Amino acid sequence: MKTSILLSAILALGILPSIAFAQAPDGAKEKPKRTLRLLVAGVRPMPVFEQHGDKIVEVDPPPEIIPPTSLELLGGDKPGDGTKAQPNKFSAWPNELAMVPGYKGGAQIRLRLLRPLLAKAPTPPELTCDLAEMLSPLILLNADPGQEGWQKPIATVVDLSAEKLPARSVLLVNLSPIPLKARFEETIVELRGKETKSLKLAAEEPADIRFRIDAVASDSSYPIVNSTYQVPADSRLIVLAIPNPRGAQGAAPVSLKMLVDPVPAAVAP
Repeated sequence: MKTSILLSAILALGILPSIAFAQAPDGAKEKPKRTLRLLVAGVRPMPVFEQHGDKIVEVDPPPEIIPPTSLELLGGDKPGDGTKAQPNKFSAWPNELAMVPGYKGGAQIRLRLLRPLLAKAPTPPELTCDLAEMLSPLILLNADPGQEGWQKPIATVVDLSAEKLPARSVLLVNLSPIPLKARFEETIVELRGKETKSLKLAAEEPADIRFRIDAVASDSSYPIVNSTYQVPADSRLIVLAIPNPRGAQGAAPVSLKMLVDPVPAAVAP
């Protein structure tokens, strides 16, 4: 009798850990839902014309200055797993936010940059981005500042959560190598080349914000913009300073793009 009881206890001890081990994957942490934003920061090139005999014809600009117009998510959720597959291609016109709400992919995300309007498009470049624990990430894509341009794009991931960038905030992203000096109402911010900073607007400041941004050289500065912009009470302002590929031909070396972005609501698990 005692032997039977002892044997039963030993078997129980051997079985119970197996059951607990088998149940562990059921309690594994699920991938969080994210409000993913994608943004191609760039300047559309001007048309290029060539003389062909007695005719002037329009030709494609050099591919290195042509930004992508479509983005493809690689390695995301696949159809056939009992849930509706997420779309994996998105239009991405320059300086316009593309939203991917409820994205449930992993923290490591791969992107393919497509230029379907290019007659002889080279192999599309691909990038891997790390979203870490961000639930409201912005993947900011811009061209390599060297000769390769959009043949070798650069990705920057920015946390756009309400905690990091609350309502009535300004995110300044300097993608150019040129130092900038920005003034929003009475707040002054200086940015080195390739630097990102944010500032919080005072609650008593008006919705129409006065601002000025100057490019700063070693011994002088010159204004890029001096104007007003409306920042609603529930939104943030994203300011992109983008190097102008035609700056060497007389245009300003930096172009500014302003984007109003609503503060994201809490993402349900």
